[in-house]
Amino acid sequence: MRHTIARNWILGGTVAVSALSACGTAPYQVEELGSVRAWVIGAAEEGGEALAEGTARWVSQDRCWVLEPIMNDTSIDPRTMWRAIVWPKGTKVVSENPPVLAVAEVSIGNGDKISGSGAGTDTVPSGLDIPVSCRPHGVVVVNTLNR
Repeated sequence: MRHTIARNWILGGTVAVSALSACGTAPYQVEELGSVRAWVIGAAEEGGEALAEGTARWVSQDRCWVLEPIMNDTSIDPRTMWRAIVWPKGTKVVSENPPVLAVAEVSIGNGDKISGSGAGTDTVPSGLDIPVSCRPHGVVVVNTLNR
C-alpha cells in the first residue's frame, strides 16, 4: 500500500514543497566501508520530485549522513533541522578517511553542497535503522543529484 505525504518545508525563508510515495515496501541496502555507512533505497526513483538541497554532513558518532538545510537565520541551530539522507540507487562508500560517497559518479564528502530532487518524510522507511539523533527533522530520500 502506498501513501503520498505532502509537506511544506520552510527553511530560513526558503519554501520547498515535497511529496513522497512511502518507501515502506521499497527494497533498501546499507553500504558500508569501515565505520562509514550510507542508507540506499533501491527504488528511490519512485519518490517525489521536490528540491532537495543543502549541505551533506557526516555525523561520525552516529554513523549517518544528514542534510543540513540552507538557513539564513543564525539564531536556529542547524542541527535541529537535520534530515537523515537516504541516497539513490547505486550509491557507494568509496573512502573511510575522509568519508566520501560516490553518488551517480559524483564524489560527495562532509560539508559538500548538494542539490537534486527528492522527497521528505517524518517516517523512517520500513527496515532502515536510522538513529533518532540523525533525523530530528525527518528523512530525505534523494532521487537524483545535480551537484
